[in-house]
Amino acid sequence: MLVLYFWLLTLLGCHFQSKLNGAFLEEAVFGKDVKWASDFCICFHELKPPPRLSILICADMAPDWKGKAIVIMGVSGAGKSTIGQMLGEALKCCYIDADDYHPQANREKMRNGIPLSEEDRIPWLETLRDALRRSTGNGGTVILGCSALQKHYREILRSADPSYEPGSYISIVKFVLLHAQADVLAARLEKRAAEGKHFMPAKLLQSQMDLLHIDESEGVLKVDATLEPQAIVNIIIQASIIKPQSQRSP
Repeated sequence: MLVLYFWLLTLLGCHFQSKLNGAFLEEAVFGKDVKWASDFCICFHELKPPPRLSILICADMAPDWKGKAIVIMGVSGAGKSTIGQMLGEALKCCYIDADDYHPQANREKMRNGIPLSEEDRIPWLETLRDALRRSTGNGGTVILGCSALQKHYREILRSADPSYEPGSYISIVKFVLLHAQADVLAARLEKRAAEGKHFMPAKLLQSQMDLLHIDESEGVLKVDATLEPQAIVNIIIQASIIKPQSQRSP
């Protein structure tokens, strides 16, 4: 009887997903089984239906690819997680933290002050791309907090849109850069490290800032990370990159 209840509830959830704006089941629901979680078609914050049952029900639904992903990007200390979570709440959609997708080997390297190599980053970005594709596949909106420092990293994420043509920058995946001066970012990282809240040491900040590169043609929205968090969220919400086409100014 309990399984039947979850089956019916999940089916209803899939049917009304566009109204619920849900696309990603948070890690908090399924623990560390984030792959199954990201395959799920609805963002539930409290309910814990059996994941594989949910997959069987939703996997056959034809995706319409009308969803949208908003990537909050920047170096460590920019405030990606804070802003991403607040934006997800404001837009009533789900937030993915890219740090949760790092394999343990990557975490250990960063914890020991060793910059990640391309061999470390690319599989991680491809995993994030796949999560975005699943999350937007049935019209959902999702927020991703990810450094996305270089153009070819962002191109991988843009390709979550199956219609994306490389180099066109026309994708359902949009980017918002949170930027601030190095001394501000370093102070934030040192504070977080002292509180034991993050594995990224401040000494890797410069290597990240050296990697950061954006072409103006990409259309990345740039926001001052030293503003109050709610002010940043308001700026993003008012920006044309997240408005439906019909609401954009001519």
